[in-house]
Amino acid sequence: MISRKVLMIACAIGLPGAGAVAQSVTDLQRAKLCQRQSTMAYAAGDIGTSKIRMSNDGGWCWIDISATYASMQYVPSYRVVQPPAHGELLMGSFEKKARIAYRPAKDFAGEDSYMLMNQLTNSERSVTLTITR
Repeated sequence: MISRKVLMIACAIGLPGAGAVAQSVTDLQRAKLCQRQSTMAYAAGDIGTSKIRMSNDGGWCWIDISATYASMQYVPSYRVVQPPAHGELLMGSFEKKARIAYRPAKDFAGEDSYMLMNQLTNSERSVTLTITR
């Protein structure tokens, strides 16, 4: 039987080192506060935005992105253009969606951001985060 869970395929600050365990994007502990708001980017040169408000309690907050072309849903492929300064990213896919998950550094509160590039359309997605304790 094939598992629907897909392990992390990329990480903004590098792949897991020796002894590290890759974490599944479907098994993340969610932050108690995780509010998301997004707009889409449809073509090269467009910039989609996501705003996330979350608590720093050791949990993750994520955005799930799906795409459709000619009535077929596919998993969009993203690369990190600008990593977050105060946290870590996990990127993976499941159920025909890309999941980009963020967890702030321990004890960090304030603003953080990162930028993604859709590798098919060359459109960008800017993600701004407000982290509270």
